[in-house]
Amino acid sequence: MVALPLISLGLTILSIPKLIATGLVPYQLLGRVTFPIWVIRTPFLNSIAFFIRSIDNLWLGLLAFVVILVLISGVSSIIYVSVLQVIGPPRYTELDAPPTGYKPKPYKR
Repeated sequence: MVALPLISLGLTILSIPKLIATGLVPYQLLGRVTFPIWVIRTPFLNSIAFFIRSIDNLWLGLLAFVVILVLISGVSSIIYVSVLQVIGPPRYTELDAPPTGYKPKPYKR
């Protein structure tokens, strides 16, 4: 639970300059976040807004972080399921009920 977001954050930090260098990133994701004037005038929100405004390309970073996190989580889940099927516990144990010998009759109209 801790390792995957940290790996994703590291890959995001490494990939943002390369994404920007391709020129395929929409301009709406680049730059700094802007806030309405009432946020700047509110004392408590003012400090939070200035901190968030100090982060360059925040929207691109958040989007890249989520995409990378989903991809890494999906791949690790597939690997986990594959390994568990190969070396995992048996499907049925001695505590499970035995399979029934009941066979339904064919449906006839």
